[in-house]
Order: sequence, then C-alpha cells, then structure tokens
Amino acid sequence: MDVKLLFLTVIVLSSPLLTLCDPLFVLSAPNLLRVGSSENVFVEAQDYSGGDLNVKIFVKDHPNKHTEIWSRSVTLTAGNNFQILTDIMIPDDRGYFSDDALNQYVYLKAQFPSVTLEKVVMLSFQSGYIFVQTDKPIYTPASTGMI
Repeated sequence: MDVKLLFLTVIVLSSPLLTLCDPLFVLSAPNLLRVGSSENVFVEAQDYSGGDLNVKIFVKDHPNKHTEIWSRSVTLTAGNNFQILTDIMIPDDRGYFSDDALNQYVYLKAQFPSVTLEKVVMLSFQSGYIFVQTDKPIYTPASTGMI
C-alpha cells in the first residue's frame, strides 16, 4: 500500500513538470546512405507551439567537417504539424571521399534555431539493385523453384 501511495505521489508531483518541458527535436535517417540515390530524412519538433521553424539539413565530410557536401533548408509549420519528410542525395562525385578507407562516413546535421542534431551515417557506393533470375517465368506462393 505504501509503495502505491508513493508512486501515485511521484506521478502527481511530476505531472506539472512534464507539461513545462521544452520541445523535443527529432532527426531520423537511414543507417546507410546510398551515394547517387535519393534517401529520405525526417525532421520534427514535438510539442512545439510557436511560429514557423526554419531547419537547415546538411551533410559534411567525416571526420573533418570542413566540406559541406549537400544542404537544404526546410520550414516546419503548424500546417505540417512541425514535421517534414524530405529527400537528400549525396552526389556521386568521388572527389569528396577518400579511396583508401573501406568504410566511408558523413555527418548528417539538422540545425534548428535553438539546437543542432548530428548523426554519423555510413555511405554505400553500390547502386542497391538486385537482379534475380529463376528457372520459371512466373511463380505463385504455392510453387517451388531453384534460384
């Protein structure tokens, strides 16, 4: 009984603090970006009730952060619920990337007016297409075959 009363007291006393929290800013992207292909990036300001937010999304070289490879500005408004899904494309110009390392990475950043979010993302230089050839022209879910 005492544990339940203590738990209820903690919940009641912390609920005003939860309503006074600052907005949560979100940057979501794939763990692997394909060079030369369009990829989706999601930015959001949760629990934000102010005016429009201008967010700059950009990609910089890893690990130096000297070269800006790609950038775009988006506006989060109440009309889009302060969230947007936008596409990015890393150019396939190999001048940005060194050839001596096996794995290449970039910094993906979303710069909100009050905070900057950053994520290190691995690059893939493969196209991502797979060609599968089978021994039958058409398969049904019940049929078997060899690849």
